[in-house]
Amino acid sequence: MFKNWLRKRAPHEAAWPSLPKSGFMLGRVATAEDIDLGDAVFFQAINDGLKAEPYPTTIPQYALWQDEDGSTRPVFVLQAEKHVSDPTGEPIYGLRTFDGEEIVASGEEVRLLGAVPPAT
Repeated sequence: MFKNWLRKRAPHEAAWPSLPKSGFMLGRVATAEDIDLGDAVFFQAINDGLKAEPYPTTIPQYALWQDEDGSTRPVFVLQAEKHVSDPTGEPIYGLRTFDGEEIVASGEEVRLLGAVPPAT
């Protein structure tokens, strides 16, 4: 599904925009203040004494997000954390669409594309 989206883009679709220079979480987990500042999409509270940890990946980067209807959308990855209740499972990503919508998604919904704009 993700691969097909890259190949089947309509000619009128704009090229991938540049990665944001600010407004993302790098090397640490988010706080409520980070959300207020626009630097994070979500934050995780401490759960039974367990604290969230950053998930090791490139931030920011391009990705494709597949929603619950099966539609695929290009996004920026702005945040990546291990789930506080399941630190060895799928990460949680904070995403932003190119028009500014913020999304919280599990790792299985996201295909990471890296820091270089994908070829179309």
